Amino acid sequence: MTICCVAIGASPASRPTHSAAPRKGQADWVADLSSPQWRVREHAAQELGQAYPKPYFAADALIKAADDPEPAVKAAAMETLGWLYRQRDSAEFSPARLNKRGKVVELLGKRIDDPQTNVRQAAMRGLEEIGPPAQGFARRLMEILADDREAAVQSFAACAYRDICPDGAADLRKLLADSSVKTQKAIIFALCISPSAEDRAAVVPYLYSKEPTLVAQALYSLSLHKFDAPSSVVDQIETLCFADDPQVRAAAVRATTHFMDNPRVAGILDKLSDDSDPKVAAAVRDVRRRIEVRVRASTRTSSKPTTRPHFHIANPKAGT
Repeated sequence: MTICCVAIGASPASRPTHSAAPRKGQADWVADLSSPQWRVREHAAQELGQAYPKPYFAADALIKAADDPEPAVKAAAMETLGWLYRQRDSAEFSPARLNKRGKVVELLGKRIDDPQTNVRQAAMRGLEEIGPPAQGFARRLMEILADDREAAVQSFAACAYRDICPDGAADLRKLLADSSVKTQKAIIFALCISPSAEDRAAVVPYLYSKEPTLVAQALYSLSLHKFDAPSSVVDQIETLCFADDPQVRAAAVRATTHFMDNPRVAGILDKLSDDSDPKVAAAVRDVRRRIEVRVRASTRTSSKPTTRPHFHIANPKAGT
């Protein structure tokens, strides 16, 4: 038997080399939209949705991809189209781009009634990005939001309605009290991911609701947007950690790290360490790991002290 060895001191020229594949550019992603493999087409649409400068030249190819026979490709293309023509960038739109945006709005509007749920969700997210130019579909979005059979897409409809109508958030706040539980859940979510403090304030009373599903939804949704909650809200979250309903207890435990310091959270977890409900026990474990990570991050010393203390790295948002 012959054994071949490579000497440790071998010269670089004698070592095997692996050349890295060239990095794909925007034109390559557009070409991949025509790939025979649907996963390649989906990935291409997703990559174009993160590309800068924005690939407006890809609009026609993405519009074509929005009719792809594979729902995942169709959904990815529509989300990218919504991002491409989002309202916040409209100041840079030429007349040609405005015309193309109109075609995109019509396309997305039709897809909100697609047979595939993920396609409908993507269409609504696209309309949410585009904003007021999609106002013509507000009535249909409201019909979906009010229909409890549409639970899989109600929150998407609420978010889209909020952003395409000039008074969308105010309309949702008015609807909140007199809607079904499923519609209320969707509205609570849409209001909490709004940057408006007034929208979040409309959700806070649901921390005191007698409906456990709404309390849990309020806890989850309020945790999605960092804000300085008043002490009364923080105290109520702690109280809910010991509620009778295990769904509420689990949701409240997961919310603690967003509103309380580590010692207070640790005290709550210690009191719930013997909770027999699986959901609560899982929440306690997850949150305990989360605060351990926070403690390590806060005590970690930098090997290279910064000379510009006004620059800092924000802590990543904890998962919910």
